[in-house]
Amino acid sequence: MNRQPSKLQRPLAGSRREHRPLIISSVPKPNAIGMYFSSWSRKAAQQKRNELGRQTIAMGIRLAPHPHIWGPLEREKDMRRTMELTDPKYVWMTADTGHLVLGGGDAAQIISDYFPRIAEVHLKDTYAKYRGNAFTPTQEEHRVASVYHNLGGGGVDFSAVFKVLRDRHYKGWAIFDLDAPRKGDDGFDAIGGNMDVAVDDYIAHNINYLRNVLGVRLPPLG
Repeated sequence: MNRQPSKLQRPLAGSRREHRPLIISSVPKPNAIGMYFSSWSRKAAQQKRNELGRQTIAMGIRLAPHPHIWGPLEREKDMRRTMELTDPKYVWMTADTGHLVLGGGDAAQIISDYFPRIAEVHLKDTYAKYRGNAFTPTQEEHRVASVYHNLGGGGVDFSAVFKVLRDRHYKGWAIFDLDAPRKGDDGFDAIGGNMDVAVDDYIAHNINYLRNVLGVRLPPLG
């Protein structure tokens, strides 16, 4: 049976955001056809984003680049420069809280600074040790143990993020972003290293965090 999206998942009533976002992930794929944004000059890339955004907004779709570690929009300065050099009429942002922190940024501050241009929020966490980092964790580190964490890992200040969203009456989409359990995750061994149990445990933990810590009104289970 289809369920109605929760208030966390759907735009709030009376939203002025009539356009759905087109999310552009910044991680290049080796076999992708065409040129990567990272292969262009920075200014040319932003001009291309403006042009893409001008075309997509005419179809009711917002162009919203997604910051992502190991890509051209990896560090906070990369995201801020993109916002600075693009036209707010044509280019927005997909604010992924985990990747903003892993890129050395303060997710709440960035969302506040660019609030009128936030097309969508992805709720993702990381470890507290990565908060305020000067260097992005490497892909090799991620292969050994995931740099992502269940909500409440301490990397993202979600209380501050939700204060911005609530105080500024955010009416867009906020999507919970969960990576699959992996060996080496914080808490994985504590539940016996059983992947089936881990999936259920991760989901239950994050639902409880959203409900009990952040006060998100999710639909009842079942």
